[in-house]
Amino acid sequence: MNNEIGNSTNVDYSADVQYIGQLLITLGDVLTTVVIKMEREQAWLEQTSQQVGNNQDLIKMTQKMMQVRQGMEQLRKQMEYIQQQIKQL
Repeated sequence: MNNEIGNSTNVDYSADVQYIGQLLITLGDVLTTVVIKMEREQAWLEQTSQQVGNNQDLIKMTQKMMQVRQGMEQLRKQMEYIQQQIKQL
């Protein structure tokens, strides 16, 4: 009788182990899914951050280009003034 109880307990224990194993597998799948989602979000955030950085660089370049244009416009006006002065001589 003890053997039957032992056997029955072993069978139950085996089923419990299988159940726990399935729970662990399911938990592993859930964790894997969460990690993959987090990695995607991190990649998206990095890409967005890089785009923001690129936009800031673009803004700085645009500002420098505007400064260069203003400088060139001043030079053009100065050259026109010099040409007028030369013509008057």
